[in-house]
Amino acid sequence: MLFILSTISNTAGQCLTLTCIKFSYNGAAKATKMAAMYENLIQLVNVLGSLFYGTILGIFLVGLFIKSIGAKSIFIAGLTAQATVLTCHYLNTIEVISIGYLWYNVIGSLTVLLLSFTMEQWFNRDPIKA
Repeated sequence: MLFILSTISNTAGQCLTLTCIKFSYNGAAKATKMAAMYENLIQLVNVLGSLFYGTILGIFLVGLFIKSIGAKSIFIAGLTAQATVLTCHYLNTIEVISIGYLWYNVIGSLTVLLLSFTMEQWFNRDPIKA
C-alpha cells in the first residue's frame, strides 16, 4: 500500500513539475512577445506604470484637496478614467492615435478630477419641484 501511494505521489509530482514547466514556458513566451513591442525593459515598466498611476494620482488629489467630493463620485470617476486610459493605450497600440505613454498619467488624473467634480454636482443637485 505504501509503495502504491509513493508511486502515485511521485507520478503526481512529475505531472505537477511538467505542468509548471509548461506554464512557465508559456508565460515566458508571452512576456518575450510583449517585450518585443517595446525597446527595452525600462520602457515596458514605464508603460505599465503609466496605465495606472494617472488614475491613482487623480484619486489622491481629489481626496486630499477637494473635501466636498464624495466617495461615490470619486469611485465612478476612477473607473471611467481607467477605462479611458486603457482605451487610449489600445488605440495607440493599433496605431489609430499616436500619443506618448507618459500622457496616460495626465489623461487619467485630469479625467478623475473633472469627472468627480462634475458627478458630485450632478448627484447633489436639487430635484425640480413641481
